[in-house]
Amino acid sequence: MGDDIQAIKAGVLEIADLLVVNKADLAGADRAVQILEAALALGPRRKAGTLVAEAEEPWDPPILRTVASTGQGVEEVARQILRHAGSLQTSGRWADREWERLAAEIESGVRQRLADRWRQAQPDGLFEKTVSRVARREISPTEAIQILLREDATGRS
Repeated sequence: MGDDIQAIKAGVLEIADLLVVNKADLAGADRAVQILEAALALGPRRKAGTLVAEAEEPWDPPILRTVASTGQGVEEVARQILRHAGSLQTSGRWADREWERLAAEIESGVRQRLADRWRQAQPDGLFEKTVSRVARREISPTEAIQILLREDATGRS
């Protein structure tokens, strides 16, 4: 059950809309469900993927059991997905999530292009030399950032 701790640490439970324990026919499945239930009880209350305001009804992700090799529980997973999707659409959270997803995708693209442009504008070897200085503990990562952002391709600030 080392994976359960890793999942909790990774924050997966904070963003899950439903949880599926596959191979529910094997030893350890009941324990996995218990661990998930306990972790959910300790976490912040949520509503459709966001923290709950005091006046709102919380969304507790259901914990479903499946045995994928036999199909056991798969229909229930599909029903819960459709139920939750309907709830998100009715509440307006579906559109909110779509906006957030699109904003994150666009921001990621902008960051990547800016980083590519910045990297191309660096004098030959400056980036590599600066990273090497950090690796040798001559300067800190923060100082490296300051050095790299002070100089453009011509070495000017």
